[in-house]
Amino acid sequence: MADILEYLKWRGDILLTERGLNEVDNLILSYLSYVDFDGIVPDMQSNLGITLKAASERFWNKHTEEEVMTEVNFTKMAAVVMREMAKSDRFSNLILSRYINYIDEAEMKQFSAMCIGIGTNQTYIAFRGTDNTIVGWKEDFNMSFQTVPSQKAAVDYLNYVGSMTPGKLWIGGHSKGGNLAVYAAVKTMSVIQDKIVAVYNNDGPGFSAGMIESELYLKMKERIHTYVPKTSIIGMLLEHAEEYVIIDSTEMGIRQHDPMSWQVEGTSFVYVDRLTSESIIFDTASHAWISTMTNEQREEFVDVLFQLLEDAGIKVLGDFTSSKWEKALEMMRLMKENASGMEMLKNAGKALIGEAAKAVTKIITGK
Repeated sequence: MADILEYLKWRGDILLTERGLNEVDNLILSYLSYVDFDGIVPDMQSNLGITLKAASERFWNKHTEEEVMTEVNFTKMAAVVMREMAKSDRFSNLILSRYINYIDEAEMKQFSAMCIGIGTNQTYIAFRGTDNTIVGWKEDFNMSFQTVPSQKAAVDYLNYVGSMTPGKLWIGGHSKGGNLAVYAAVKTMSVIQDKIVAVYNNDGPGFSAGMIESELYLKMKERIHTYVPKTSIIGMLLEHAEEYVIIDSTEMGIRQHDPMSWQVEGTSFVYVDRLTSESIIFDTASHAWISTMTNEQREEFVDVLFQLLEDAGIKVLGDFTSSKWEKALEMMRLMKENASGMEMLKNAGKALIGEAAKAVTKIITGK
C-alpha cells in the first residue's frame, strides 16, 4: 500500500489529459488548497493564472522547510506535496487561478478557495478546510445550528467563477472544504450545476436533516462522492444522505483525518468494509448528544467555549503549544471567574460522555 506522495512518484509521468481525474487526484488537489498562496496565485478578480510549478518555486523562495514544518497543524505537508506535484508531468503545468483567502474574526469566517485548470475547459474548484485559526474551528462548531458565513461565501464564489469558467467543473475539498464543496454545488445557480461532473467531500461534516432532505440536495446527490477514513470523527458529524466510502489509514483516532495517512493502491483508495467501533461510538454519541440540545443551547455552548479561548489570547492552534503553561493558567483563572458558563460546559461534557457510554453498551449487547 502507498500514500499520496508515493502515488505522485508512480503516476506522475502520465498526464491528466491522457488519464483523467480519479479519486486520488481529487484528494491531492483538495489538499493543495491548504498551501498559503497569498501573493503567488492571482486573485479571484484576475483573469490570469500561474502554473503549479511556478507557484511552487515562488512559495519555496518565500519559505524555508524549517518554517513550514514547525507549524502546528496536520496540513503543513501540503506544501511538500505541492513540491512533488511540481516535479511531475501530471500536475506541474496545471493552472492555478481565482485565489481567495479571507479570515474575519468579527464575522467568525474563515474561507479560502481557488480554481485549478486540469485540462482544456476542465476545472477543479478546491475549497480549503479548517486552518489552524480558532476562528475557523468556531465556524465548524457553528455548523451544528446555523448556516455559517463560509458556506454562503462558497456559493458566491462558485456562482462567480462558475459563470466565468467555460466547460466542465469538478468541485472538492477536505474537512470543512468538503462540506463547502457540497453546499456550494447544491445551492449554486442551475446553469452552473449543469457544468458539474462530480463533487468530492473528503472527510467533511454533513448537514442538517432539512438540508439533506431538500429537493436541491437530492438533485445533486448522485454526483456527490464522500470519503471517510475508517475511524472518522470529523466526517461523521451531522447528517449524510449520500453513500460514503471508507478508506484505510495508517494513523489512529482523530489523526486519520490527515490525508497523508490515507492508503492508496493504483488509482484508487484502499477500501475497508466498515467503520471502526471508535468511529461508530462517536457518531452515535454525538448525534444523540446534539439532538438533546436546542439550537439556542448549541449556540450558547459554542459561544462560552470559544469566548474562553479568546479571553485567554488563543488565536491559532500553535498558541496551545507555545507558552502552554501560561495559557493553561490563564484559562483556569477565567474558568473560575465564569462559574455559570463553566457549569454549562461541564454539564454538556457529562451528557456527551453519557451518550458515549450508551453507544458502547449498545455495541456490546446488541440492544
